[in-house]
Amino acid sequence: MKDLYRCLDEYTPTMLHAISDPWQILLAEDEPRQMAVHLAETMQTSPALKPLLDGLSPEADEALIQLLRQGGSSPSRHLSVRYGNIRRFGPLRMERERPWLQPSNALEELFYKGLLYRAYGSVDDHYGEILFIPQELLVRLYTLKGDELEVKAQSVPTPERVEADGLKIMEDLFAILVYMRREQPPIPSKGQDPLTTLEEMALLPRLLGEATPQRIRFLWHLVWKLDLALEVEGVLQPSLCARDWLQLSDAQRMQTLYQTWRDDTEWNELEIVPSLRCEDISPQRGLVNARRNLLRALNDHAPNGWFSLEAFIDILNRHYPDYLRPDADFQAWDVRDAETKESLRGFESWYRVEGALAEHILKTSLRWLGVVDVGYHQRAKEPSALSITALGRGLLNEQRSPEEAGAPSPPPPLATVNDDLAVEISCQNTLYERYQLERFAEWQRQNDRALYRITEESLYKGLNTDIKVEQIIRFLQRITGDAVPSHVLQKLRAWGARFGRVSIREVVLFQTVDAETMRQLQAHPGIGEILGKTISPAACLVAKERVPELVQQLKTLGIWPKAKRAEIFSLGAESTPFSD
Repeated sequence: MKDLYRCLDEYTPTMLHAISDPWQILLAEDEPRQMAVHLAETMQTSPALKPLLDGLSPEADEALIQLLRQGGSSPSRHLSVRYGNIRRFGPLRMERERPWLQPSNALEELFYKGLLYRAYGSVDDHYGEILFIPQELLVRLYTLKGDELEVKAQSVPTPERVEADGLKIMEDLFAILVYMRREQPPIPSKGQDPLTTLEEMALLPRLLGEATPQRIRFLWHLVWKLDLALEVEGVLQPSLCARDWLQLSDAQRMQTLYQTWRDDTEWNELEIVPSLRCEDISPQRGLVNARRNLLRALNDHAPNGWFSLEAFIDILNRHYPDYLRPDADFQAWDVRDAETKESLRGFESWYRVEGALAEHILKTSLRWLGVVDVGYHQRAKEPSALSITALGRGLLNEQRSPEEAGAPSPPPPLATVNDDLAVEISCQNTLYERYQLERFAEWQRQNDRALYRITEESLYKGLNTDIKVEQIIRFLQRITGDAVPSHVLQKLRAWGARFGRVSIREVVLFQTVDAETMRQLQAHPGIGEILGKTISPAACLVAKERVPELVQQLKTLGIWPKAKRAEIFSLGAESTPFSD
């Protein structure tokens, strides 16, 4: 960026005299370059700067403060959308109209007082006209205006009613994974309402967070974005990524959820703000930048404790007006009022578009992710206050404490097992242990600690997934610090002894038209080893998993088998190894 000398050297003597007057600097009628050098040198030490600043209009002072907060330079459009444009004058018109006597807006006021200059260059990703303060003046301005640069949203008393989600989103995703592993539900139909899907799963009573369609859609979205689920033969199962995610610490898991949402180009909050309708726009990449800008503003301008939601939106409007639409191009997107279909183009609609989006993100996504708590005063239906949580501050600053980077589970004992086979386990950093526990115990309820109960039926379901009783016993001893009552161990072993005296397994019935065809196929080297136990001269059993191979072998012989589907009894498969 140009220094003060080069800036003034480009001005006419008329303009140099206009700037020298508020600075109380007397310029001799010398050669223009000498006038510029004298003015630049004197401005760097002139005591007139403080009274000059004191005499600025409120709008000009606000524009100056905003520019100082941005490091002294900004794309021209970012400021002109609020404060107006600096008009361009030729030498004759400048001499005739003398615009410094009656500047048309705040930027012109700063411009003709020599506090603001313009040039073409780049700021961040923007290239074009730049408004800036030369470094020689910037140092002095920071000294005089430094106390005014920090802006915080207005603090408010603790609200009467508070909604705090904390780790609920993590626990609800865990509940979905447990259900998918145990029940292997069918893949939801395209366009099916996720709320209906969860009702069919009988999961709603277990969800800790609000069961609104929008939040449940968000949960499903995270399941797929984090690759927590697999589609296997038309059903949903937890993936290996789910196991890795469960083995993280609580803080690491919440960080993955936060970062996934922050950088997600597919989750489009602008389309789900109730008051808005978006017409033929695809602002996904813009929404990633919008989230990052909003998070930066929240981190910089939110005080500790409770603060006014309205005041924060006002700060966003004044200091980050283009947080959603870059380059302050408020004509770029066709956004309309959902009820009246009125077009909301232009900066005058900022609160109805940018303001509504920010408020929506704060009240939904960031609350669901545990970044903020929201507060209601008296019987209000809409929240009016926010508070950044301890977790939220860490996420906004992208910091983790040393202990959060270590092993996810605290040392045992994590749990207790009572005489009636009730298992009580801490909810802190135990998601993977609880994921294992849910294979053979029934979830009852949870708060800071989760309560499970081992029953004959729950144990039977666990053993049917190829867990051994001794594995279960070793697991319980590990999480309790070897404090499982002896009679509980005896009961588990007694129940386990009942298992396996008979077996039920899935097989396929293979039939031929006559006994001779069966004998020929059993003698075939490729087919005979696939065929299982003979149950009649023209029928035998085949393991279900080998059916595709059998069909292919038959087709090579020119035999096209007729397939009949039947309802098959299933106990459910288990794809995740048990860790005892």
